[in-house]
Parts: sequence; C-alpha cells; structure tokens
Amino acid sequence: MKKSDGNLSNWLELGIDIPNRTIDLRGEVDEEMAAIAVRAVHTLESVNKDPITVNLSTYGGGLYEGLEIYDVLASSECQILMICSGKIMSMGTVIMLAGDTRISSKNCTFMLHTVSSGGGGKLFEIETDAVETRRAYNILLDIYAERTGQPRSYFQKWLKHEDRYIDPSKAKELGFIHEIL
Repeated sequence: MKKSDGNLSNWLELGIDIPNRTIDLRGEVDEEMAAIAVRAVHTLESVNKDPITVNLSTYGGGLYEGLEIYDVLASSECQILMICSGKIMSMGTVIMLAGDTRISSKNCTFMLHTVSSGGGGKLFEIETDAVETRRAYNILLDIYAERTGQPRSYFQKWLKHEDRYIDPSKAKELGFIHEIL
C-alpha cells in the first residue's frame, strides 16, 4: 500500500477525494481496501461532519475486512451516501448496507450468498471453524435484517443453498437500496 504524506495527489491515488468528500472502494475487499476506508473516514471526519460519498464496486472478498469497513462506515458521525455501480457482490452487499442512503446505477448486479469457510484439517479444527463460520453467518443475517427491514428468517431461507443474483429493482424491493439512477 502506498503511504500518503498528506499531499492531495497522494490521497487521490488511494481513491480519496478530500475536497469532494468522496471515497472510491473498487476491487477486492481485502486489508488494503479496509485500511484505505478506515483512513479515509477518519480523515474526512476530522475535517468536518459533512456527508461522505462512497463509490462502491466489488466482487467481494474477506469477511473480516468487509466487516471492518462496514463498522467504520456505519458508525461514522457523517452521513454516508453509498453509490453502487457495476457489481456489488458477496461482502460488498454488507459494506453497501453501511450507507445511510444507498443508490444504484440501473445496470448494477448484486449477488448475495451465505458465508463460506475454507476450513479443513483435524476434526477439532474443523469443529472450531464451523462455530466461527456460524457466528459470522449470524452477523451477516443480523446486518441484512437490520439494514433492509426484512425479517432475519427471510434471509435464512433465501440464502440457504445458492448464490442469489438480483437486479436493482429487486434490491430496492428488498430494502438493499433506496434509489435507482
């Protein structure tokens, strides 16, 4: 990751436009994206409490990194305007829900699924991994239910066996977004 010395062009290289209070989060949800999001939100909050716009497009990625991004955005003292374009998939759907206002481009594709585990190994390691995967699944269900207004049971049933691809109209119907551009 590139370090910023405070120079505006360095911030822009990271996808952070301080004068326009905009953060671009594009690509894989990983430690680099999480570090950029956290740094950007804290920097913009230190300037003032005006709204922050987040442009999001991702296939998803790391669970814990995504939750870190969600937490920093959802707990921000600034209003968060989330602009979704291209694709909002997997962990991206959780990050998106951190926005106070969520808007999608008309051709955006959303994909939701249950939590995946890469666990393996000895019996007790697998059991420990299953407990953690279940805990993460419950966090995901709680966020989906809280931020969309749908019952938790809806997502338990809907995501049980397959990936779910939805268009902006369905995303709006379910409460994932508020508006389609």
